[in-house]
Amino acid sequence: MIDKENIKKSLESILEKEGIVLFDIKFAKNKGADHLQVALDYPQGGIDLNACARMNNLIRNFLESKMSFDGDNLVLEVFSPGIDKVFSDYKSFYRVKGKRISIWLKNSNNLFPDNKKDLEAKKYLEGLLKEVNDKNIVLNTKKGELNIDFNNISKAKQILI
Repeated sequence: MIDKENIKKSLESILEKEGIVLFDIKFAKNKGADHLQVALDYPQGGIDLNACARMNNLIRNFLESKMSFDGDNLVLEVFSPGIDKVFSDYKSFYRVKGKRISIWLKNSNNLFPDNKKDLEAKKYLEGLLKEVNDKNIVLNTKKGELNIDFNNISKAKQILI
């Protein structure tokens, strides 16, 4: 039985020493083989293929030597979260700080201090991600700067244009 939480914590520790953040990890079993998908990036974004390949080797060696995985029955995929990945946590937002993002809100009531009618019911916003902390973000929009609580964000992505 795979101890997923132990593997995740171990990988986070290993990657942190390399200056890399673990964004997502998925486990599966298929035809007797263990499948492990690992999404990682630098805290500020921009991981490249060479770094992913290095981390693939590092993770594979760790899993085979310390976690007793059979290398012949291990399918390991290491990749960047991708520029079009939907944000899921604080780390995802931090990675794109200073870039343009789009946000879908759960509730826009009381978000806009001037209560302009055209903004009160708006659930989709675009703007420059100015600040990120563990509770909220500051988004600089055409209508001004907004503090948005993470609990009020249903979906967010980086704008590619």
